[in-house]
Amino acid sequence: MYKKTIIVAFILRLILFISLFILSLLFQSQAKKSPYKNLKRLQKFDLYDSVISSDDLWAIGVTKAKKCKLCKKLKKLLLELSTVSTSSLRHVYKFAWADGYEYVEGIDGDEILFKDQLKIKTFPSIVLFPYGPKQLKASIILDKKEIKDILQIKEYKLRLRKLKTLLKKFLPSKVTILDSAKQKVLRKFTTEEDPNLRRVILFSKSSVVSPMYKKLSLQFDRRYVFGQSSNLKLANKFGLDNISSSSSLFISSRKGKNINVKLKHFTNKTWISATSSLAIPYSKPLSSPSIKILNDNHDINNQSKNALTYERVYNILNSNEEYVNVSKITSKKAWMKNCIKNSKFQGNNNHICIIGIFQFGDQAGGQELEAFQELATRSILRTGYGDGSKGSIQVERMPLSFMWTYGELQDNLMTQFIISRLPCMLIINPNKRYYSIRYGKIPLEIEPMHKFLFASLSGNTKLVKLPKNIDLENDIIEDRKEYASEDDAFDLLIQEEKKRRKKKKTRQSDEL
Repeated sequence: MYKKTIIVAFILRLILFISLFILSLLFQSQAKKSPYKNLKRLQKFDLYDSVISSDDLWAIGVTKAKKCKLCKKLKKLLLELSTVSTSSLRHVYKFAWADGYEYVEGIDGDEILFKDQLKIKTFPSIVLFPYGPKQLKASIILDKKEIKDILQIKEYKLRLRKLKTLLKKFLPSKVTILDSAKQKVLRKFTTEEDPNLRRVILFSKSSVVSPMYKKLSLQFDRRYVFGQSSNLKLANKFGLDNISSSSSLFISSRKGKNINVKLKHFTNKTWISATSSLAIPYSKPLSSPSIKILNDNHDINNQSKNALTYERVYNILNSNEEYVNVSKITSKKAWMKNCIKNSKFQGNNNHICIIGIFQFGDQAGGQELEAFQELATRSILRTGYGDGSKGSIQVERMPLSFMWTYGELQDNLMTQFIISRLPCMLIINPNKRYYSIRYGKIPLEIEPMHKFLFASLSGNTKLVKLPKNIDLENDIIEDRKEYASEDDAFDLLIQEEKKRRKKKKTRQSDEL
């Protein structure tokens, strides 16, 4: 009897175990089948940590869980736009969704409904956060009637196409349209605007700028000036017989101020025809293979030899590792010129000075200056949408000036801002007299610095008011000699340390 009881108990446990196992498989299967698992869901702190802290253009669908068929339709469309390879917006927008009735962190740290945080009153809604540094109050809620009309379209493909068309209206661009082969038009494009940057020209039969090309013009704003042309006469100057079948991309090997625009044909080393190769050998003569620019009907991941995908163009442009020059501040005069009295931003209350305060600088060790130059080279743009009509979108560089100095040589700077260690980044608004400090590590890491800079520009970090008794013109930077060599730098560091120890001993003896 006892043995039978044990056997029965064992069988029951086995049945229970098998049942639980089957149920777990079913749940896993359901989870895998979840249609929106690849579409980012915003929860808790995500609005600040993921959206506002990034420089990307965001489209967020705000939905509710119950009695909302249109909400499901919107999420499906956003999923396709964010993941499907044929989507021309996949590299341009960041897509996400949020439950409007879910509690998230508010600006004061208290919990608040997501819909109240973004002032959403109807469901579903689409909220846009512009490219570049952004604030909560700068979000754009798309027209609710237009969204509803799109989602009520019966045919799915037409519904998707209409939403694409709507979202494309909000794409900023730094692409100049070159509609003439006249020399003065080409001269203005090549030499006058940002003469210290290289040029990129796309020849296409279409005069419409693709979302991919618009995004690249924003990302590489501090390294290239972008143009597009459908003018055959201008294309002929670059050795192209026609532009009817496919598009061609040309990159200048020289900066704008060094480009010769008097040549009849640009079939020389000044312009390089881009290929799918990631490296562009500037020493080789110009060749002009045809490059296909992908549109909405092409597979963005197409591995065709001549397919000019977003990834390939990005890598080609990024192969130019030349960073913008960052001024070294070793005197009061240089400080005044680059920050306080910067002629480029004179009278601009939003002008920001970003100072790298280093221990090694351009000497060996720490990679401080190299990392800081990369930070200064990254595109930091501000987008304004105006009244939302065609042509009202404005995108411009933020009024930023980058510079660096040796902290060990600038006692006043270290004292006035109570800087405790090196390296660090000091962000100052000289007109409004606010500042913030971000300490770094050796070797200097760029991503934390970049994130902090964006947070400061978006107003999402605590700013410190500069005391009234500090004179920015006279009390900050001293006229001190630079390090002549690594040995000089090391010797000076030893001397400074000895001085500190001597002062400490003197203070201790006085106290006794």
